[in-house]
Order: sequence, then C-alpha cells, then structure tokens
Amino acid sequence: MKLKEKSLGNRKNEIESIVTGSTDLKQEGVSDSIADEAENKTVDMAFNFDADQVNKIMEDIFKISLTDQSQQNKVITPGYILKSDQEAVWLYSVTRKTFLKVNSNSEISSLDMINDDMTYCVINNDIYEVKNEMIYCVGWN
Repeated sequence: MKLKEKSLGNRKNEIESIVTGSTDLKQEGVSDSIADEAENKTVDMAFNFDADQVNKIMEDIFKISLTDQSQQNKVITPGYILKSDQEAVWLYSVTRKTFLKVNSNSEISSLDMINDDMTYCVINNDIYEVKNEMIYCVGWN
C-alpha cells in the first residue's frame, strides 16, 4: 500500500485518461488562428483545379483502371500440373530440405529449369525438385 501511495503521490484518488493520436492545441500553445490558417490553406489547395484539369485527372484514372483490368486477364505463361501414375508422389522440398508428399495433378505455379532432367517448381507455396517427365503442360487458359 505504501508503494502505491509513493508512486501516485497526491493524485491517488484522481482518475486520468490519456488519448493518444490527438492533441489539444490550446495546451500546446498553438493559437486557434494558426490552426485555422493551416486548415484554410489545405482546403484552398484541394479546390484550386479548373474543369480541364479535373477532366484530365479523371481520364487518367479511367485509363489506369482499364489497363489494370486488361493486365489481370492476360495470361503470361501456360499452365502446368504435376502428372504421375500414382495418387501422390514424394518430392524433395528445396526450402525445407526434406521429402514431402505431393498430390498428383497439383498446379505448378512457377518453373525454373535446373538441367535437362530436373526443374525447380513452385507447388503449394513450396519449391520442389521435379523430374521434367512429371511436368505436364495443360495449355494457355
């Protein structure tokens, strides 16, 4: 109890709340006129465009959104899957440095050829060494 009284001192019965992220301008010594000037300057800058500038900005935004949509629909590489006679195969995971069981017909999202026999493939967010004969191209979607 004495430790509490020492740490709180005369404020032991007062309740304080502290709000972070907001300030009281009067406590910091900033006058209302300076705050009003800054706010008015910001508002003036926001509305200081003529009709031609606004039209150009809107056209640019529209062009950007159209190009983004067309880029999303564009397929850059053909799709590949892991093909095997078995339901699942054990593949060496380069990232985990161990063998993991991977289902046949799993989608391969990225390829990086090591040599004529092996390729690094990204399957299920992991990198595996896969024999080239197990990689099947399903084509462009």
